[in-house]
Amino acid sequence: MALRCAKYQVAPDRDLIRSKKREVFSMPGSHTLYKIVDIHYLGYDWVLLCSWENASDIPRKEKVTTNSGLRVKSGEQFFQSLEVTSEYKGLEFSCKAEAELSHKSFTERETTLSRQFEEEFEVAAHTSIFLYQKVYHFRTDVWFQLNLPDRLYTVGRPQGDGIALCQSEASIESEEFIQEKKELTGMRMLEIETVERADVEGKVRRFDECPEPCQSMLRKMGL
Repeated sequence: MALRCAKYQVAPDRDLIRSKKREVFSMPGSHTLYKIVDIHYLGYDWVLLCSWENASDIPRKEKVTTNSGLRVKSGEQFFQSLEVTSEYKGLEFSCKAEAELSHKSFTERETTLSRQFEEEFEVAAHTSIFLYQKVYHFRTDVWFQLNLPDRLYTVGRPQGDGIALCQSEASIESEEFIQEKKELTGMRMLEIETVERADVEGKVRRFDECPEPCQSMLRKMGL
């Protein structure tokens, strides 16, 4: 087994692990609004929680208080208004670091908003250990499509050019822990099994040219 590093990263153009298209609002015969949610996996860190030394002749129990669950780092307003948290439920993917292939399925507790808990570990006799927790990092892109009688459009920004894009970043403090005899260092790249996008951007329709009910709905969602 290869030596562990402290940090693992994913190439930006090979990081999509979930893509979903959902209907948000519809007026039959007039228009339908969709949101597309793309979750990008950025990598993970082994975060040092604490270190212990046991110089005695018998194993020793130690307790540590830490957090587990989903923690929003930026774009918190979109997590709430666009219900992004629910998009992480049942999240899973496969990845490979060098020759090691692994599969991760997040538990319900790991994809619930972060909570504090206490965990107990055993330190063997005559050993020093470093305790690490695995923390995964993600970026979520939410954008919108408007289906009008003539064609399907990508919704534009309320101000300026480009598409209406709501970005947020989050971490999942997992329930995975390791004990190492030495402090971890260095960085390594990950290869992941990506998914196809639920849809791709097309012709952009200016926000102020979208039907008023559509504009109103988007404003309620934080745009």
